[in-house]
Amino acid sequence: MALGALAAVVALLVQLLITVNGQLEVDLIAREAARAASRSADPSNAAHRLVAELDEQATVDVEITGVIVTVTIQRPAPVIARISGRPSLIGRSAMALEPP
Repeated sequence: MALGALAAVVALLVQLLITVNGQLEVDLIAREAARAASRSADPSNAAHRLVAELDEQATVDVEITGVIVTVTIQRPAPVIARISGRPSLIGRSAMALEPP
């Protein structure tokens, strides 16, 4: 009985680590996409192209407000995150526009 409980706890910890790793990865992709968008003459296309190279499952939303580019990345979450009510992982990053 104790062995079954220990196995369940270990399984939950592994799923938690997978979720945290996925969130960090999505945040990194959003930061890289915002950096590419901020340096490009066509920010939206640059962000979409970079995200497609890094993660084919992700969807991208690029918003250009004044001198700031905001990139939001969404992709399906691991099983434990879906059970907890978060169907996707979301990473958001903003950077100032730079001259191309």
